[in-house]
Amino acid sequence: MKDRVEAVAEIETAWRERHSKRIAPAPFFLYHDRTSNPDTLSVEAVGRGNLLAMIELGYNGASAGDVKRIVEQATWQTMLRGG
Repeated sequence: MKDRVEAVAEIETAWRERHSKRIAPAPFFLYHDRTSNPDTLSVEAVGRGNLLAMIELGYNGASAGDVKRIVEQATWQTMLRGG
């Protein structure tokens, strides 16, 4: 089992190197995993949901504020636009 310091470091690396690059620009901030073929947004809610769950379960690493702001805005966008 990893200790908290190790886990936070891995999450921060994953956010900086992969996941933050999958976030669409403002105002939508949708999670767009471009690794599927065909390219689709069908898993957007799953990626965003995982990030929301991480924050709600108490993640407080250096990027936590940015992740929370982005996924909350994306959630509002999907609700407002009938996504």
